[in-house]
Amino acid sequence: MKLNKITLIAAGALMFAASSCDDKWEPQTAEAGTVDLRSLGVNMSDAEKVTGSEISRATLDLSGYIVTISDKSGAAADRTYSYGDMPEVITLPAGEYTVTVESHKVQKAEWSNPYYTGSKDFKVEKSKITNIGVVTAAFSSLKVTVKFDENLKRVLGDDAKVTIISNDNGSLDFTPDETRSGYFEVLENSNSMVAHFEGTINGVFVDENTTFTDVVPGQHRIITYKAKGSPDIPGQAGQITPGGITLDTSIMNENISSNITTEEDLLDPSGRPGQEPEDPDNPDKPENPDKPDTPDKTITLAPSEDSPNLSLDDMNFVYDDVDFGNAIIIIKAEKGIKNLVVTIESDAEGFSAALADLYLAEPFDLAYPGKAEENLHILGLPYGTQVIDQSTVDFNITGFMPMLAPFKGHHKFTLSVTDNANITETKTLKFTVQ
Repeated sequence: MKLNKITLIAAGALMFAASSCDDKWEPQTAEAGTVDLRSLGVNMSDAEKVTGSEISRATLDLSGYIVTISDKSGAAADRTYSYGDMPEVITLPAGEYTVTVESHKVQKAEWSNPYYTGSKDFKVEKSKITNIGVVTAAFSSLKVTVKFDENLKRVLGDDAKVTIISNDNGSLDFTPDETRSGYFEVLENSNSMVAHFEGTINGVFVDENTTFTDVVPGQHRIITYKAKGSPDIPGQAGQITPGGITLDTSIMNENISSNITTEEDLLDPSGRPGQEPEDPDNPDKPENPDKPDTPDKTITLAPSEDSPNLSLDDMNFVYDDVDFGNAIIIIKAEKGIKNLVVTIESDAEGFSAALADLYLAEPFDLAYPGKAEENLHILGLPYGTQVIDQSTVDFNITGFMPMLAPFKGHHKFTLSVTDNANITETKTLKFTVQ
């Protein structure tokens, strides 16, 4: 038995034995056949990797798993059993069927409860016995782990938390002391996730959103929040970088079904996608031990040279009687852009209403803009084939500046760029209109 598999098959399932006088057989008809449910086994794929220390191999219990047998033609009603209480045999009309195994009925969001599911087709022939065999149940929800760097914890207030929102309305709150992982249902038509940080850093309240795209079943998204800058500089109310500290977010995407990386390798650049593996013959002697290699970024975002008033690090101030000038962010993605999700937030009701009229109030993907396409053209923003698979894209919001100027308050443009290697880089432009 391989270490990364947990295979549990009912005793005697590989061979059909004669039933004893206590076995309860359902009567057969000329057009029916018998299904031996003792032959149904469940193979838990990569269970140890998913659960880690949350559930050990020795305590993993399949007795409560849900087994559903469906008639592929729809002629017969589904039959549902608990794996631990299934009858030994059942009689079904001849035809084609699907057996589905679920660990439980998946929830929108839940703590420490990974969802597994798998299915297998089988055929029932009249007057014959059918052995189903083994069904592989794979990890099929989204696992999310949120970490807070120790340097950041020292300057966090008691109100700090990160809310993870996925599948439209599933959400969990992660505090700095939370050690559990959250599990979210993944919907076919909703592949985005938002991490909302809010709380006091060095005495100043910070509110930041990070958007993730291409969320699929079987992923483990590890989000780490760090403090950049000196925590010893006292903060002043109203500063976006409190006390000289900025909030840095790093993302690790682990595909549970393959060995892309592991949670333990989060801070080790050699474990990240796109990085060269360590030399197995000489792992303890890097070429330059005093200056270890750091991974090159495959996605970068920076203001263009002809946008001198635009900053990705500091607050951008806009005045209704002053021309802000160009506002262009150059996005470079070596592997080509797959998605470019833009989230616009504003505390000015008038501006938010204007965004809604333009179909820009909700996060939108410039690669697949939908209803917003016509308005993006008017505003001069790239979309569709101007974004998909491109290695360089100009995110030009110069046309937004006159629109933004009349609305006093704070406005944020968050750009989440995902390349064709599923690496994501997120940056936020912050504006204050005075």
